[in-house]
Amino acid sequence: MRAYKFLSLEYAVDNLVKHRLKIAQYEDMNDPFELHGAAVSNPMYHQILVDVIKKHGVLCFSRVDNEPLLWSHYADKHRGCCIAFEIDQSVRLEPTISLDAPRKVEIKMPRLEQFVLEAFESGRLPIEETDAELISLSEDPEFDEITKAVLLSKYSGWKYEQELRVLIMLQGEQQDGRLYFADLDARIKPVEVLLGVRCTAEDEQKLRYAANRYDPPLPIRRTTFAADSFEIVRTSMA
Repeated sequence: MRAYKFLSLEYAVDNLVKHRLKIAQYEDMNDPFELHGAAVSNPMYHQILVDVIKKHGVLCFSRVDNEPLLWSHYADKHRGCCIAFEIDQSVRLEPTISLDAPRKVEIKMPRLEQFVLEAFESGRLPIEETDAELISLSEDPEFDEITKAVLLSKYSGWKYEQELRVLIMLQGEQQDGRLYFADLDARIKPVEVLLGVRCTAEDEQKLRYAANRYDPPLPIRRTTFAADSFEIVRTSMA
């Protein structure tokens, strides 16, 4: 499947040269309502979910490359670029769930209820990420579905992003400083670079240097404003 990533020049060059993508962590994401679009009915259960979710990160993509708001918000006001990726079907791309108001997720999972009760009675809240039972719970398919409802739910005002997410468990080997990165490989592979309308000739050369580090080199295309719609369209090869 083709999916798109909008980036400023600095991050695009760094990611392409190092063959990696930054994994977004939930506490640093743009939407202040992340993890609040869906909440479980019992606040204690929600805390447990958040303890599990802290161990998740996200690779964020869009279905589209022509939305001007995406270029404005994520590609440095059209001065950056959009990288097209070919994503293998083995990678689980999850569409975000659009909501007009927060919703409650009912939990009917005796194992989770027992875990929360024991944690509450023993004073173990918040649960440590290394807790063996918490790790075991996070691997339960039913718990996975509940967790994804929280991880993917977003206010409908963000619908223009047409967002797709790859949910990733954070691992120590992914860490560089305080950030986490996923290596690019045959499963998530850059295939094209689109230049923002305001991308300068100097910045184009920096992107070309990064694109030429692939075999074959990634094609680079220019973009412009559509004549009869509020869209960004491709023009010639750069």
